[in-house]
Amino acid sequence: MAQIRERQLLEAPPDEATLLRLAAARLAEAGTPLNLDVPNLWLKYGEEVDLLTIRFIEHPCPNRCTSNLDAGVLYNYEDENLVSVEILDITERYC
Repeated sequence: MAQIRERQLLEAPPDEATLLRLAAARLAEAGTPLNLDVPNLWLKYGEEVDLLTIRFIEHPCPNRCTSNLDAGVLYNYEDENLVSVEILDITERYC
């Protein structure tokens, strides 16, 4: 049977600036430095699974995904355009 890792929830979820700082660091480690200092970003943080989704367009419809699982980063594309990234265990280094 697969082991389920118990996740300790944070006392309070990190604020948007902290999440973006952590995301920029993780993306740089993954070899994909992205400019996250842009006016239109949509963030969704799933505290229960510690997943940060950053969308570069409001309602993406990705049709292709690549990943760097060693870094815990998923890249979602509409054709050749990067429309969102998902970062697993985003607060791992924060707690």
